[in-house]
Amino acid sequence: MTLTDLIKIQLRDGTQYSSTGVVDFLQPILYEYLEDFPEIKLLLRGDSGFATLSFINSVKKTVPAM
Repeated sequence: MTLTDLIKIQLRDGTQYSSTGVVDFLQPILYEYLEDFPEIKLLLRGDSGFATLSFINSVKKTVPAM
């Protein structure tokens, strides 16, 4: 995998709020990275659409603290 690889995409209509479904969308990606690249520390950055309590709690449970 390189920095130019597309990991995942989902097109939605403009009526969806930005954080709708964020946990279901990102959880499989996090699990895959942790399984395939356990030696790499993940740094997650998201805009305000990702700043939901359910997303933050999901990441805390999934990604080991650095």
